[in-house]
Amino acid sequence: MAMARGGAIVLILLVLTFAMLAAWSSNRRTDYFPQDLNHAVSACEVAPGVFEQQVVLEEGVDRWLSAELADVGEPSLYRRPASLPRSVRLTWLGTFRHPVVVRVDTLQNGQQQLTAKKGASGAGFGPAGDPVEARKMVRVLTPAEATGLRIVVDRARLFSAPPSGCRRRIDEGRWVLEGADPQAGYRYRSVQSPKEDERALGLYLLGLAGWDNF
Repeated sequence: MAMARGGAIVLILLVLTFAMLAAWSSNRRTDYFPQDLNHAVSACEVAPGVFEQQVVLEEGVDRWLSAELADVGEPSLYRRPASLPRSVRLTWLGTFRHPVVVRVDTLQNGQQQLTAKKGASGAGFGPAGDPVEARKMVRVLTPAEATGLRIVVDRARLFSAPPSGCRRRIDEGRWVLEGADPQAGYRYRSVQSPKEDERALGLYLLGLAGWDNF
């Protein structure tokens, strides 16, 4: 009888393990970005006054970024229903730092909801060398915060500029700005050295989470 119970427990654990693996695998296959970005190019300033054509989203970066978003349970803004209200997301990735994701979704009632996640992948250490545990924050923005976000989004031309992806150094942090809007559609921008308005948008989103000094 004891052996039978033990076998049943093992079977249940195996079923749960397979279910978890299936869910993880399904999330990993999420289509986060349009494949067109793997072939599109943008003019990038690699030095003062020096420009070169770079692929907007290289396939390796696509896999890396998709894996990070999947690991923290982020939805795909690219594949979300087109009728949903506007969403904006910042993903900050550093070579030896934990990933940070800040997303703001406009709700059906017009309010804007912040979802911020700080993962623990990569080296998993903060600036002082201390281990970093995954963290999550969800809250509704105040009207003043929502207005401020709209201003910095407009100044950064997130929904009016074409998609772009510029890099300078392999070991430099990457700022990925995404947006999804029922009129403007899906937007993508990835930079290592953000311009003033891009940095202002990224820092504003981080500030909403209280993580602008991460």
